[in-house]
Amino acid sequence: IGQGAYSSVHLAVHTSSYKKYAIKVIDLKSIPKLDHENIEKELAIHYDLSHPNLVKLYDYFLEGSTMYYVLEYCPNGNLYKHMFETKGGLSSKDVRKMFIQTCMVVRYLHSKNIILRDLKPENILLDFYNDVKVCDLGWAAKLDDKRYCGLRAGTFVYMSPESLQALPQGAPTDIWA
Repeated sequence: IGQGAYSSVHLAVHTSSYKKYAIKVIDLKSIPKLDHENIEKELAIHYDLSHPNLVKLYDYFLEGSTMYYVLEYCPNGNLYKHMFETKGGLSSKDVRKMFIQTCMVVRYLHSKNIILRDLKPENILLDFYNDVKVCDLGWAAKLDDKRYCGLRAGTFVYMSPESLQALPQGAPTDIWA
């Protein structure tokens, strides 16, 4: 159902409950060693979070050199695709709702001293009701991790000036995006 720089996402259906899940698959042999650290950080951060506008991480497991994440399934895809597929564009009511929901989850993460550093329409999924579900915490960082918060991170066109310059980053980095 999706493809990232180092991962693919597949739809899975639980055989007895018929509940749908998204399975993110990462071949650890195909990614740089520094990104192994990102995966560990992502899992440590994401696993303990719970917010209605954040994709739920149900479980994860390693099989050989392949990492699997079991995630909440969002059937309406990502916001980037949705913006271009909606005939006539998004209504101001929908934009307002999505903006508020995105702000709410960012505020939640900041209250937990976590910054995303890769907030972009491609990382905002939409559930069955077109409610926002922020995903991909691969570049997320705890604010007390000064070394990691000083690394250049995210997607180039959405990077804040401080991220582009590999300067210390904080909550304003997410606001910029």
